[in-house]
Amino acid sequence: MRKKGIDSIVPKHRSREYLEARVRAGLLEQNIVDVMKYLGLADRLMKESQEHHGVYFIFKNDRIRVPFDNYTDSRHITIYVQQEVIKDLLMHGLMILELFSLKPRFIK
Repeated sequence: MRKKGIDSIVPKHRSREYLEARVRAGLLEQNIVDVMKYLGLADRLMKESQEHHGVYFIFKNDRIRVPFDNYTDSRHITIYVQQEVIKDLLMHGLMILELFSLKPRFIK
């Protein structure tokens, strides 16, 4: 929204520490990674994540690989712990707040 000049606030009923530490899944679809790159939020993601280009299924002792690249125009999934996504988003938001001399408010 900020890219389009729209101010926004995301209210959370938890502290920053809670938001950064809460365990969440770590699989990001390609669209999310693309948006984070577009918004300039993907520096750490690109350094610390792992790309996965397929998955394995085991059925009756047969291991079958499903290669995403073959079915999705070379798109893939990215493994990057969501706590780190939250940290990246919070840091970016805090930098924007500092630009405008505003103070963040976290509910304790």
